[in-house]
Amino acid sequence: MVRIISDSLSICCPEAKDLWSDLLQPIVLAYNSSINDSTDYSPFFVIHGRNPIIWTDILHKLPTSLTFAPVQNNAEKKAKMMTKKKKKKKKKKKKKKKKKNNKNYHSNACKMFIRGKNKATKAQQRQ
Repeated sequence: MVRIISDSLSICCPEAKDLWSDLLQPIVLAYNSSINDSTDYSPFFVIHGRNPIIWTDILHKLPTSLTFAPVQNNAEKKAKMMTKKKKKKKKKKKKKKKKKNNKNYHSNACKMFIRGKNKATKAQQRQ
């Protein structure tokens, strides 16, 4: 995150580093409002359960008085949905890993069995 913000600041004002303090808040807001690939939600939405109110919302006269209940219900639904998605991903990953480990175990067990058989037949041949 720090790297992205510092890169954005250096792109916006490469010559005038004294302007960084003026541009820091809008850049942080832009970062916190952008959708994250791993969660499919913005960091702001994950923390607050809603999207931030930005100047374009004010220009388009977004309603300012929101009741808390719908926002809370929506946030709870989104949180449950996100939790379910994460659990499904985790379950798939665990299943895949277990399958891989079982495959390795069975192939190693077969190899050990075959080696053991070969050792026994070689010992019998020596006698």
